[in-house]
Amino acid sequence: MGIVASSSSSSSSAFPSKKYDVFISFRGDDTRTSFTSHLYAALCRNKVETYIDYRLHKGDEISPALIQAIKDSTISLVVLSQHYASSKWCLDELAQILQSKRDLGQIVIPVFYKVDPSDVRKQQGACKEAFAKHERAFRRNLDMVNKCRNALSETANLAGWDSQTWRDESKLIQNVVNDVLRKLNNRYPFALKDLVGIDGNCQSDHSIMASVAAASSSSSSSLPTKLDVFQSFRGNDVMYDFQQQYNIKLTANCDTGIEITGINEQVSNYKQ
Repeated sequence: MGIVASSSSSSSSAFPSKKYDVFISFRGDDTRTSFTSHLYAALCRNKVETYIDYRLHKGDEISPALIQAIKDSTISLVVLSQHYASSKWCLDELAQILQSKRDLGQIVIPVFYKVDPSDVRKQQGACKEAFAKHERAFRRNLDMVNKCRNALSETANLAGWDSQTWRDESKLIQNVVNDVLRKLNNRYPFALKDLVGIDGNCQSDHSIMASVAAASSSSSSSLPTKLDVFQSFRGNDVMYDFQQQYNIKLTANCDTGIEITGINEQVSNYKQ
């Protein structure tokens, strides 16, 4: 997405823009070529600047470059899969993510992928087995193991997404992406750069309004409609007040009496 925060926004002054919109933390053996790769592709399609580390990790320590990438991200998506807790690398990564949450206000979104969220919170099943191995391997550094335990529990208690409630994985991924877009817009509400469907070389607000006004005045005689601008959108997908702010700017910057209409879509609840 390449977020560029407006200096007029109070939220953006509290949270300066970051190099990455999203950092993805995942257990490579579990989801590298399946869920995580599809999630990454969906984020890229929506022009969300995403950091993902596809390298096969060796050793126990995460690199300084990876730590910096976490700090340089607005949101961390944590894909909690069956063997996530068995990776010391993943747990160290998670501890760094939560440190950034506390120190830098990073947003953390857990995605429980084919695991029971309760098992992760209570560290039962595969999580229990994983930490038993960590305690044996790092028996001289149990403080570190406990830190990892706490990091996993804290993450599992955050609001997130449970794959078990979705029959269609593609819909789950799209909803996760929509959640990311909403949270980015809340953090940087006036960031308009590289929105999907908008040319990357956008004109300024005033020149856009001038173009609309010019098109309206030049073609009004040939168009069989009294409307100058018609907006079609899906309510749940519009980034909160973007459409309202666009309407305000459209009418405020044009003195040609442009008439606007739009579609309101009723959203019904249905079982996934």
